[in-house]
Amino acid sequence: MTEIKESHKGTIGVLLVDNLGLPIESQGNFDKNLSGIVSSIMKNAARLEKILNQSGDHRGSSADITAKVYFNNENLVIRHKQGLTLAVRQAN
Repeated sequence: MTEIKESHKGTIGVLLVDNLGLPIESQGNFDKNLSGIVSSIMKNAARLEKILNQSGDHRGSSADITAKVYFNNENLVIRHKQGLTLAVRQAN
């Protein structure tokens, strides 16, 4: 998988799931070709933005990227940070 730049600060497009990987709140569906990926949500943006800002030391690598999806005309990267699963807008 190609490496993604660590430039996600201030991003508010997020995916939040519980510890079982189930969506806490669902809006819309991903492309049917991407079955197995949970529905997208846009919730708790401030909390997740704070988590992303705390990860600004850039010690993370592309290893925590589990999927790339295209949803609502945006490229999103599914990542794991501090026990949460995030769908972050991919840097262009």
